[in-house]
Amino acid sequence: MRFAKFSRPSIDLRRFLRRLARSKLLWSFAGPLLLYTLGGFLLGPFLIERYLPSLAQEHVGRAASVEKVRINPYTLTFEASGFRLEDSGDKSLLAFKRLFIDFQVSSLFRRAWTFAEMRLEGADLALEIDRNGRLNLLDVIDRLRKPPKPDEPPPRLVVDHLVVDDSRVSLTDLSGETRASVVVTPIEFELSNLSTLADHQGRYTLDARLPGGGTLTWKGILSVEPVASTGEIEVKGMKLETAWRFLRDELKLGEPRGDLTVAGRYEFSYAQGQTTLGVNGVQAELSGLFLALPDTKQPLLALRTIKMSDASFALAKRELVIPKVVLADGAI
Repeated sequence: MRFAKFSRPSIDLRRFLRRLARSKLLWSFAGPLLLYTLGGFLLGPFLIERYLPSLAQEHVGRAASVEKVRINPYTLTFEASGFRLEDSGDKSLLAFKRLFIDFQVSSLFRRAWTFAEMRLEGADLALEIDRNGRLNLLDVIDRLRKPPKPDEPPPRLVVDHLVVDDSRVSLTDLSGETRASVVVTPIEFELSNLSTLADHQGRYTLDARLPGGGTLTWKGILSVEPVASTGEIEVKGMKLETAWRFLRDELKLGEPRGDLTVAGRYEFSYAQGQTTLGVNGVQAELSGLFLALPDTKQPLLALRTIKMSDASFALAKRELVIPKVVLADGAI
């Protein structure tokens, strides 16, 4: 028995590649894809790094710089590291180690700018009150502020996850006779489901370590349209000396001693130009209070504890209610 032999058709690879290179259909897809890829990976970061200083000078009146910008046009992520916005002299107003933004294609279908994640790491905000009593941040806000248009809705925005990690805020007051400064660090803030869409609520938590070892915890629910928030705030171990630094010239007292712990619930809303604020269930305790004149050891007022229970405040009524106050082991 004989078997027929079948020969494979020869393929001219060079001719095929030449035809492929001349294909209009191929280049109609490959050309835009190549431009999109080069523009996203190379051109976009280059333009941001180069023109950021001039744009910052034009819009906020301050020099700015960024060490590195990365854009992935396929995953729609943006990353900037080593950012610095200068204040006066060689000081910086705002700096951060890393900013990461994850944009979502679903923005096209939801008709809203949608972000899966926004993460800010190692941010340093340096606030300063000058000799005339003006806060340096207000100059930047005034330059960026645009006159509101009547009945214009807020931009449609959705942020699934917002994180501020390992950051700090410092405040320096140069308006008085004595320079005062304080630093709050580290600051950890997390917010989920932030949205400017109507009737959308997001949950947030804020944890910060106060000067002298105190802590701040703030958690609750936030909505942008309408503007409203409910939640709980707790401060533990806040040192009176921290506030005294900024009021010493007015109080004319020596450095005080005392630790303040306070916790309570609040409800806030703003609609049609009206602000509503209610605070209730406030529990507060001030321990180890000691007040004296400068350079003296004899106390004007000394108390082991001051306790306040179930206090409340209503902004609409201009009413503060303190059902019970207890003072123990004191001297005047």
